Amino acid sequence: MFLVPLLFHSYLGLTGTIVLVIALVALQVALRRRRARRITTPRPSR
Repeated sequence: MFLVPLLFHSYLGLTGTIVLVIALVALQVALRRRRARRITTPRPSR
């Protein structure tokens, strides 16, 4: 019965860290895409 809360806390910690990492990566990708779009928008589309 004592291992259940420990596993639950460790599971929450792992999920929390994974969610934070995914959020940071998503923000970086969004910023890169925005920058790339700004650079590619002035070019003439042919």
